[in-house]
Amino acid sequence: MLVKVTRRLIMQKARRQSEDLRPLVSVWFQVLFHSLIQGSFHLSLTVLVHYRSLRSI
Repeated sequence: MLVKVTRRLIMQKARRQSEDLRPLVSVWFQVLFHSLIQGSFHLSLTVLVHYRSLRSI
């Protein structure tokens, strides 16, 4: 019985923390993928895809 209670409390705490972190992660990804020079992320992704496709040939 003690193991179940402990696990339940841990899971409740983990869920509560993940809800608090969601907006932070969302903002982090927005900052990471936002570029001051429009199109630079798209260009780098295009180059990466092209490079990987050449390696697979």
